[in-house]
Amino acid sequence: MIMLLLSLSFLVSCKDSSNPISKYGDTVIDKYKSTQQFGDRMSLKNLQQAVTTFRVANSRLPGDLDELERFTGETIDKNKFEYDSSTGTLTLKK
Repeated sequence: MIMLLLSLSFLVSCKDSSNPISKYGDTVIDKYKSTQQFGDRMSLKNLQQAVTTFRVANSRLPGDLDELERFTGETIDKNKFEYDSSTGTLTLKK
């Protein structure tokens, strides 16, 4: 019974936003997400540069992300990016 009460008090304290461990965990998660978003923005910039390079090399825009992927030799996460082949515009999906 005592173990059950101690376990419950621990679980309640973990949900308390003033708990230092909880705050630390939230900070780590926020930093991870921020770093991931930064990486996505950098990937977007690199892909935009690849579209420009493709256009210079081929006198046209890539037809789709698959064609750009073949041109660069790099795998493109098509779940993260949208590409408009009529304008050459790349954006991050929301």
